[in-house]
Amino acid sequence: MGYFAPMNGAGKRLEEAWMRDRTELLESELDSLPAGIALLGMEGEVVFWNRVAESITGFAGAEILGHAIPE
Repeated sequence: MGYFAPMNGAGKRLEEAWMRDRTELLESELDSLPAGIALLGMEGEVVFWNRVAESITGFAGAEILGHAIPE
């Protein structure tokens, strides 16, 4: 683990942009997999639902995100 110095406003914005870029890259990679994937948050809510999961279940990601996985 490295040492992270406290950030000013500009450093915080750069870190947030970097995390968004990494998140988008991860989502893109998960979307390209041939398996249906759902990632759950700490409370059991769906935080990611890939295209294959959409085609398997018939539920679009926009309908599912933030909710529990449908039965």
